[in-house]
Amino acid sequence: MTLLVRDNADVIEANLRYHLARGVDFVLVTDNGSRDGTVEILERYRGRGIAEIWHENSSDFDQSGWVTRMARHAATAHGAAWVINNDADELWWPKEGDLKQVFEAIPAEYGLLVVPRTNFVARPADGRHPFERMTLRELRPREARSGLLPKTAHRGVSDIYVGPGCHHAAAPGLDPVPYGDPIHVFHYSRRSFAQFEQRIRNAAEIMAGDPEADSNATAAWREGFRHLRDGTLREFYERFVVDDQVARARIASGELVLDRRISHFLRANELLTEQEPAPAGR
Repeated sequence: MTLLVRDNADVIEANLRYHLARGVDFVLVTDNGSRDGTVEILERYRGRGIAEIWHENSSDFDQSGWVTRMARHAATAHGAAWVINNDADELWWPKEGDLKQVFEAIPAEYGLLVVPRTNFVARPADGRHPFERMTLRELRPREARSGLLPKTAHRGVSDIYVGPGCHHAAAPGLDPVPYGDPIHVFHYSRRSFAQFEQRIRNAAEIMAGDPEADSNATAAWREGFRHLRDGTLREFYERFVVDDQVARARIASGELVLDRRISHFLRANELLTEQEPAPAGR
């Protein structure tokens, strides 16, 4: 699994534990200048021999280049059969079995899996871990997923190219799997105000160093930058937080569904405790 991270200390440990428990063998990480303890967490996994870390402190945010480098290294240095291109705020949920079993079942003539994503919405803080607290998932048909682009996994090959956002990947001879959705990606982008504020500040820092960044920024990012500049970012964030009263109404209207699968899996396999977890589901 590849990860590009920056200031993800609130979720990086649970992300690693979850995916290692679901069949991931090794993790390749590029850290882009984290200052919140993320690197210290990652170093523990490197010390256990199950992670490799690159450090890219440049504000030249070459996401596609860095992930492509990791994906190619997975094939050439680690002999990876499949490579998952992931983010710290995403959990890959196999519909049956574990991730390894899903990929092993894919016929040899296919080498690219396009995986749909769904958002879990922001919830009021209550002291619990974000992956345990955020149990309300957006519920929309495939054709109306509000522009949330999919993620990709691919067979390990030395000439892979991974595009921006890991939303597409390509290499000669890698044909996409034509059937179903054996895996779904759950996305937890707004986990707390502190995390959201740091994310906006990091993005603003990256864009300040890129002369072409403003033209590439989406309207949502520009709005976030404006609220950061105006001192109204907390009010902006609170618009996204779904309290219990709003949750009931949105569940009744079919916009949201209560989904505790991740929370239950993490608790059942003791993946949110401080001690090293035992392998789950084996």
